[in-house]
Amino acid sequence: AASGTARRNEESFTAASLDAARAYTEGQEFQWAGKYDDAYAAFQRAVALDADMGRAYAGLGAVANSLGRRDQAEEYYKQALARLNRMTDREKYRTRAGYYLLTRNPDKAREELQALLAQFPADSAGLSNLALAEFYRRDMARAVELGLQGSALVPRNVQRKNNAALFAMYAGDFATAEQQARGVLEINPEFPKAHLAIALAQLATDRPAEAEATYGALGKLPGAAAWMSAAGLADLAVFRGRLKDADRLLTAARAAEKDASRAARLTATLADVRALQGRTRDAADLARAAIAATTDEGVQFLAARVAIQSGNIPAGLVVASALAKKLDRESQSYAALLEGEAALARDDPRAALEHFTVAQKAADSWLVHFGRGRAYLAGGAFAEADSEFDLCLKRRGEATAVLLDDVPSYRLFPPVLYYKARVQEGLLSPDASATYAQFLAMKQGGDEQGLVSDAQRRVAGR
Repeated sequence: AASGTARRNEESFTAASLDAARAYTEGQEFQWAGKYDDAYAAFQRAVALDADMGRAYAGLGAVANSLGRRDQAEEYYKQALARLNRMTDREKYRTRAGYYLLTRNPDKAREELQALLAQFPADSAGLSNLALAEFYRRDMARAVELGLQGSALVPRNVQRKNNAALFAMYAGDFATAEQQARGVLEINPEFPKAHLAIALAQLATDRPAEAEATYGALGKLPGAAAWMSAAGLADLAVFRGRLKDADRLLTAARAAEKDASRAARLTATLADVRALQGRTRDAADLARAAIAATTDEGVQFLAARVAIQSGNIPAGLVVASALAKKLDRESQSYAALLEGEAALARDDPRAALEHFTVAQKAADSWLVHFGRGRAYLAGGAFAEADSEFDLCLKRRGEATAVLLDDVPSYRLFPPVLYYKARVQEGLLSPDASATYAQFLAMKQGGDEQGLVSDAQRRVAGR
C-alpha cells in the first residue's frame, strides 16, 4: 500500500503496512525536530515491520550520518539502494541524492535533485538537499540562498533551519549563522549542532571564552552531544595552543566512545595533537590506528596527513593511492593533497605545487589554498603565497570544519597568520610584526612550541 504525508511538498513513501508507515512518519517527525536518537529508533521499527521499505533504510542512513556514524550510514543507504525497485520515481530521486550527498558526489546529487524539482517543484526537502549539494560544490553563496529558502518553507524543521545556520557559518557570515542557530534552539534547546554552530561562530569572531562555555553546555546534552563537545573543546584548546588540555580531552573521549567512526575521528585528531607536541612516533602510531579503524575517506585523509607530517611518508602515500582510485572528486582531491604534503615534507615545493593544483581541479577546498600558499612560500614565491593566504583568510568560514562535515577544525586557522607573516617578511613588509603578534595572541598562555616558538624568535629578532 502506498502512503504519505498530507502535504504535497513533503515526503511520499511506499510501505507494506499502516504500522510501518506510522513508524516511518514518526521517524520523520523526530528527524525534523532534531531528535535523532528517537528518529533512529522509529526508522528501525519501520524496517522491522517492513523489511523492504527502502525509504526507512534511507532515513536510518541520514540519521546515522547526523549522529556521526559515517560507516553505518553508508551501509544503510546501500540497503535502501537495493530496494529501489519498490520506490516511486520521487522516492528514487531522494534516495539516490541522499546517497550521493553522503558519499560526497555533489554533481550526481545535483542531477537527481534537479530532476526531482522539475517534476515536484514544491518539494521542500529537494530544495534543502539541493542547498547541501551546492554547499559540497563549495558554492557557499548559493547554498545559503537555497538553505534559507528551504528552511522558510517549513519554519519549524530544525534540521533544515540549522543547515541554513551552518551554510552561513561556512560562508563566513558568522552573525547570520549565530542568529539562525539561536532560532533553532528556540524550537529544540537540545539540538547539538545548533550549539556547535554558535560555538564556532563565537570562536571565529574572537570570543573563545564564550565558545568554551557553549561547548560545555553542549556536553551536557543527551545522545551524540558528548563526542561533539569533546571534539569542539579539543579543537578550541589547540586553537589556543593548549596542547596538554587537548591531549587530555581527546584521550578521555576516545576511551569512552563506543562508535567506531567517531572513535576514529577522535584518534586522528589526537594524532595531530601529538604531532604538534613533537611526539612524532606516537602521532604516526595513532594515525595508523585511525586509518585502519574506518573507511571514512575524510578521516583517512586527516590521519594520513598526520602520518606524512610525522615522517611516515610511505604510510600516507598508501592512503593517497587508495583514495586516487575512487570515483568521487573529494577523494581524488584528498589523494592529491596528500601527494602535495609528501612533496613538501621532501622539500620539493615545485612538485608540491603541481599536486596541490591537481587537488584544486578536483575540489577547490580551503586546504588546497593552504597547501599552495606553503608551497609558494617554500619556493620563495612570496607574492603568489600572499595571494593564497589571503584566500585562506577570506574563506576562513570553511576552516571552521575543513572537511565540511560539521566537526570543528578551526585550529587550522591560526597557522595561516604565521605563514602570512612569513610571506610579509619575504616581501620586506613592515606589517609582519603585527601579523605575528596576531598569531601569538591566539596562542597566549598555551604550551605549544613549533610555529609559536619560531614566531616568538622572529619577533624578537626584528
